[in-house]
Amino acid sequence: MGRGHASAQLATLISRGLRSHSNLEAPYTTLLRHQHFHRTTTSTMPSYIITCKDDATDEQVQAAKQHAQDQGGKITHEYNLFKGFSCEFPDDVISVLESHEHIKAVEPDGLMTTQ
Repeated sequence: MGRGHASAQLATLISRGLRSHSNLEAPYTTLLRHQHFHRTTTSTMPSYIITCKDDATDEQVQAAKQHAQDQGGKITHEYNLFKGFSCEFPDDVISVLESHEHIKAVEPDGLMTTQ
């Protein structure tokens, strides 16, 4: 079985709610065994991705996160690929967050596709 086929099987397995699948290759079975999948709770606040400025230090990113929390936000994820985090917070504080000295952008969080 090729990797592309196994990847397609993995995607199908995940979309079906992680039901058991006997033909899944061992590396993918191991991958699934060590992942912690969970459902997120439904929130009444919308979720946003906050990107900090490229030259922001770790302390400045932490200050931006604290600022979001001070405005009533709840940090839901911290990103490692870029300086930023996702946060649930009321719509009426977007402009307050956008004006923070270490924040580059505030964008609605959602499903992204390539096509």
